[in-house]
Amino acid sequence: KETAGQAACSSPTAGGLRLRVPGDLGHGVPFPDGRFDLVATWTDLQHIPPDRIGVACAELRRVLAPGGMLLLCEETRLAGQPLVRRPHTWHRRPEDYRQLLAPLKQSYCHDIEEISRMPGMQSPGTVMVWTE
Repeated sequence: KETAGQAACSSPTAGGLRLRVPGDLGHGVPFPDGRFDLVATWTDLQHIPPDRIGVACAELRRVLAPGGMLLLCEETRLAGQPLVRRPHTWHRRPEDYRQLLAPLKQSYCHDIEEISRMPGMQSPGTVMVWTE
């Protein structure tokens, strides 16, 4: 299978590779079903409004190849707290993602422990892994 980087990678930048995914995860992406063995998002889903998060998660499941792995890192520490007047982040609990990504099975769910080990720091979120 082709990797997401091979499918969506633009030119290298000083900080590494810059990936551009055509489309909008909340409305659909132009990749065929089962295209990727690994799908990863890093603090992306928390920025998708409640009315589009179901579509976004369905798209992640759709492009994941059978036997593939879905890797997420999302801000979860503030889940359940009131939103600001014009939110740009919707704080969800790991349980919310379990429901949104079913029938995938979650195989890993932990705070970013390295951050919490730093004096005065607290992990803002959770790393989560799903497989079929």
